[in-house]
Amino acid sequence: MASALDRFAAACEPLGFAPAVTRYPQGTGFSIGGTPPFGHRARISTAIDRDLLQYDTVWAAGGTPESCFPLTPAQLVEFSRGSVGDFAARSTTRRGRTVPAETE
Repeated sequence: MASALDRFAAACEPLGFAPAVTRYPQGTGFSIGGTPPFGHRARISTAIDRDLLQYDTVWAAGGTPESCFPLTPAQLVEFSRGSVGDFAARSTTRRGRTVPAETE
């Protein structure tokens, strides 16, 4: 039986994405938890959830798990050459509980 990580990796492959344990830090030069959205050793795909575009400022990892930096969503898209889409799981609040939107 395939592990959850194996299933995740298989689902990501057609999209050009790979789970962190298979790509980092070898592909980026940065540790997990500190990988910035650009400035990697090799070109990688960056997924940017559309919801981030609503903010004036977003914060990105700055190269170490302890560092981050502010930038605008437009800068994030431009500098990372990322793909904007609906990537995050949606949720809603029902009776004081947060539940996945698909169960509504």
